[in-house]
Amino acid sequence: MLTEYIKTSLLRLDNEKKFYPVGLVRPAIAIVMCIAVILYLRLEFSYDTLNRKEDRIFRVVIEGNRDGKLAQTELTPATLGPYLEHRIPQIERVARLYAPAILTSMGRPTLKYGKKVLRAGGFMFVDSTFLDMFSLEMISGDPENSLEPPFSVVLTKSAAGKLFGGEDPLGKTLFYDNGLRFTVRGVAEDPSVYSTIGFDFLGSMNSLPDVTADSGVMKNWDRFNFYTFVLLRTNANLKETVELIRDSLSEFWDPGVREMAGSPRIGLEPFRDHH
Repeated sequence: MLTEYIKTSLLRLDNEKKFYPVGLVRPAIAIVMCIAVILYLRLEFSYDTLNRKEDRIFRVVIEGNRDGKLAQTELTPATLGPYLEHRIPQIERVARLYAPAILTSMGRPTLKYGKKVLRAGGFMFVDSTFLDMFSLEMISGDPENSLEPPFSVVLTKSAAGKLFGGEDPLGKTLFYDNGLRFTVRGVAEDPSVYSTIGFDFLGSMNSLPDVTADSGVMKNWDRFNFYTFVLLRTNANLKETVELIRDSLSEFWDPGVREMAGSPRIGLEPFRDHH
């Protein structure tokens, strides 16, 4: 959009330059370019600034050797987050995100309420800690417990309007495309356009075994299909925390994973670096 704005402005100046002295065209172009730079910088520095804890949130990344080359992935096993939370005192809490829009076709399920049928976009499954960690503004519902029970869902204000119109969605039942019933337990403000995490629906992570028809989906340590975010305590030192994490992983990786990836290493990537 910014690029198109610049092109349009320059084209307009080019078309109209015959009406202006040459001395006025160059300053006008300079002004346009300055505005473009200001808009770009504003966009860059506005990402996730509404998140009150963004300076303490980090995404877990894994580095390992694959075919003799160093490789990095942001996807982690389901069990890595709880493992770190229970062993690293510098970590205040963990929130995992299963993004089926990226990993499987589950990201756009068909949702039904009464006679209203909606092909949903941005349906993600998250831990109950997600709402608080990312400072999501709740319009209704309890942010502490909305996503704790299985088959719970939190909708954005826009998604609620599409499905329910002016009706209060709290407590209503949505039919997920495989026949499962989800109860609406909260409505959140739409994510900022400057947010790196966009969604329309947040489903309870505790629903995954039934949604995926895989009883072990939350217990695996050798399948990399979750994003794991950690919130560090206010006094935590990042370098010391990473070193402690790496020292504590000797009991986590399975011999098969070690053979494939050569003793993977853990890193923490600042949340604001994701966009």
